[in-house]
Amino acid sequence: MEHTMLEIDSLVHEASQLIASVTNVRELESARVQYLGKKGLFTEQLKSLGNLPKEQRPEVGQKINNAKNNFESQLKEKKS
Repeated sequence: MEHTMLEIDSLVHEASQLIASVTNVRELESARVQYLGKKGLFTEQLKSLGNLPKEQRPEVGQKINNAKNNFESQLKEKKS
């Protein structure tokens, strides 16, 4: 589980840096797709929950969802 949590933390950090660096709406949309799209990085993390032991899924799932929600908030803020 530690490995998964570190991956999520790293993903959150990368996503935040990307949002901070975008300079136009097109780049912002590209970032959204990269992280939230059907094959996005957060989406893939959620899909991988099934590979974790049953007792770890709720905690890891919650962390991914929190990260995803935070990313969406950052996108909206940057778009404004």
